Amino acid sequence: MLHAVREEMAVTLADILDRRLGLTHTTPCRGADAAETAARLAAPLLGWNETEMKNQVERYQQRVPPHPPLSPSIGGEGKE
Repeated sequence: MLHAVREEMAVTLADILDRRLGLTHTTPCRGADAAETAARLAAPLLGWNETEMKNQVERYQQRVPPHPPLSPSIGGEGKE
């Protein structure tokens, strides 16, 4: 994550978690569980204060809500 900010010029939490790390495509929570921690790590590098950190987390979580739970019929369960 720090590489995304330092070397790849990521400037928003969505840029870090989605575009650079691809969490929206590789985790069931789509990175929502990591958003607050990632914002705290990125804040000193990007000059974010507490308000901006909260705004970044909120915008990210609104942008990428978690996937709905999988149906029990997926994978053969529940078939007659």
